[in-house]
Amino acid sequence: METANGNDISDIFIKSKRVIDYCRLFHRPALLVVNKLPRRFGHAATDRQLAYMTKEEIEYEQSMDPLAAACSLAISSNSYNMKEFTDLFHHMIQMVEDAFDQALCEDKISSREALIHSNSPPLAYALKSTMDRIIHRNLTQREPKSRLETMRKHMTSVFDELLQTYKECVYIGEDVEHGGYYLVTDGLASKYPLRVRDFPPDETSLMGAAIGYSQSGLVPVVEIPYSKYLDCAFDMFNEAIIANWLSNGQQPNGMVIRLQGFDKGIFGGNFHTHNSLVMPPGLDVVCYSNGEDYVRGMRFAFRQARAGRVVMCVDSTDLLNKRHLDYSHNNSGGSGKDSDKNDLWLTAYPLDCEDELSFDSIVVYHSPQLLSDADQDKIHHAVIITYGNGVPTSLSARNSFLQKYQQQQHSSSISNENIIQVSVVDVPCISQLPKQLVVYLKEYKPQWIVFADVCKQGASMPLNGMALQLQNEGLLSDVRWKIVGASATYNPLGTSLTFLNANDVRSTLLSII
Repeated sequence: METANGNDISDIFIKSKRVIDYCRLFHRPALLVVNKLPRRFGHAATDRQLAYMTKEEIEYEQSMDPLAAACSLAISSNSYNMKEFTDLFHHMIQMVEDAFDQALCEDKISSREALIHSNSPPLAYALKSTMDRIIHRNLTQREPKSRLETMRKHMTSVFDELLQTYKECVYIGEDVEHGGYYLVTDGLASKYPLRVRDFPPDETSLMGAAIGYSQSGLVPVVEIPYSKYLDCAFDMFNEAIIANWLSNGQQPNGMVIRLQGFDKGIFGGNFHTHNSLVMPPGLDVVCYSNGEDYVRGMRFAFRQARAGRVVMCVDSTDLLNKRHLDYSHNNSGGSGKDSDKNDLWLTAYPLDCEDELSFDSIVVYHSPQLLSDADQDKIHHAVIITYGNGVPTSLSARNSFLQKYQQQQHSSSISNENIIQVSVVDVPCISQLPKQLVVYLKEYKPQWIVFADVCKQGASMPLNGMALQLQNEGLLSDVRWKIVGASATYNPLGTSLTFLNANDVRSTLLSII
């Protein structure tokens, strides 16, 4: 520990150098205490110092001027003379006045659109004409001889790909040098020394360092170990996002924030399974449901970060090592029988490095065909719109709903004139209304829509805003729709009771049909 006189610039320099040299030499923390700091001014014009300081105390603080002391030291050591200081003083006054004159001549903001446009830099160019797309996916059709892996394996591979492709890419976080909390960076530190780096468990410093990295020309991927821990970095998080707006595009802070430890899980309670999101203007937020889409989406997200945008990727813990879709229709996560082990959530790695998934793209899981092509006019369509862990949850809910429906149909308890098919639509980008979702709904014209949000019910649900935009555009006027989310409470230890489950989605769908 070192103590420095806050009114002596030379003492501050010497003591600061000592603690910095100590930290660099021994790789240990050090403490610098700066005392005798004068309070020259209050917080603002509304700070009434006479309410808590005497007149004598205020005059004493005014006499302790660090700048005057520094100038006196410079003159006494013959580093500067009085004329040089006087000239510098007048030069600085002139610079300030010139800056104000220049600002007066600049164009004034006259529209909301201009302000919104400056929230973030423009999107990077599209690599392929098919980038904004609707992907129609059939889980039972796989590429022959393709190697299928979990989402977590694909995540490691795509960060390996990005570190190899972009020399300015760095990966920072807590314990990431030996794989991180979920082994996403397993083996990368040895392959890319000094570019995959550990930071102390201090999310404020971690986000602050990411801002510095970005402003020095690097593109950081910042791993926040658990989504709840973003609370600790919230001020720097917002500073990173708003910088582009404050500087009118002159100082963006391009980065990817990996917010892991999100949503369903029984470890650590609410502090390790937090499922509420805050999305300020200027932040792109994505939440992928499987490894294949994660790879495509992260390629696109990183290129947006290179262009100066701040992209937050929310990673659902329950999906990282998920292999099977639960078709057992209970809330406990499956029966555990071998019949449940269908490997339907394993995917192949997209090998084409230009194969990306844009913010406006969606993935559609169509309902199994119940009728012949000749009977298509008898079909009535329902859609479940969701993201992240809500996708396999909704697929399980759909399967349960359709099985029950087919049983009723076969027992002739319902008419063949009322055939219902249910599609699950995955919207990985949750900070905006994807353009392809609008295209899909206009073409598909569903009669019922369920918005299944994995966040806690309330203002933090991203699909609330999406539904509002669709309503304002008139796309929900002739549709019966509802929103369902996780329980509006905190997540206890040892149970998944509070998270969105298949029964929640199925019950909501039944309530509007």
